[in-house]
Amino acid sequence: MTFGILTCIGFVVGGWLSGVGGILGLVASGLVLCCGPPQTGPGMGGKFKAASILAGIAGLIHVIGAILMIMIVTAANDVDNSCIDSICTNYGTTWCTDTSNYCASESQCEEYGSGVELCGAIGAAVAGWISIILWPAIVLALVSFALELAFAVKTWKAVPEMEGKAGGV
Repeated sequence: MTFGILTCIGFVVGGWLSGVGGILGLVASGLVLCCGPPQTGPGMGGKFKAASILAGIAGLIHVIGAILMIMIVTAANDVDNSCIDSICTNYGTTWCTDTSNYCASESQCEEYGSGVELCGAIGAAVAGWISIILWPAIVLALVSFALELAFAVKTWKAVPEMEGKAGGV
């Protein structure tokens, strides 16, 4: 339940899929902790089945959300390349520092363009902030995935006991 609450931080940092997984994890754990049957008997394993299925879905959503957040971090590292490309699109109007004139070609602009240093600084800043914000959310999502997977397996195995059966479901 604690990691379900913690992974709801995904809504704040842009990993909304991880936040959805956190809500499903909260509901799954709440089914057992708050609303679980007080004793075994026929029909008492239904909430455990539902909790197991919800926890499995939450775990799957968490791992997919973590993969998407890793892709965002990876894409943030390419910000400086797209910045350079946008500066050098009109290379004839970009000041080249090696010739003290406007750039004669796009490759010359990319090599000596006046905004290249700025692009590198902007790209590093963006990648740094995204990494600082998203890596904790990625780690929480992956830990939640492991815990929810274990929770799903344990609650599924508890269904026969809650039904009062010694055998399978």
